[in-house]
Amino acid sequence: MCQINAKFTLAQMGDISQVKQSLEAMETVNDVNISDNVLSLSFNHHKYTERELARAIETHGFKVQSVE
Repeated sequence: MCQINAKFTLAQMGDISQVKQSLEAMETVNDVNISDNVLSLSFNHHKYTERELARAIETHGFKVQSVE
């Protein structure tokens, strides 16, 4: 599999437990962690894009500032 890591810098925090549960329910998304306004995870880039994951994060009240 083509798992890669991504870090989403958050400008606004939302519901942490809901976003973790939602992301972990997505196929191939793993290792979801939030610390110091940064949400990090690993995912299969053939299944999702960073933009799709950012939209999923923002549905839980977060504001994504940047992705690396």
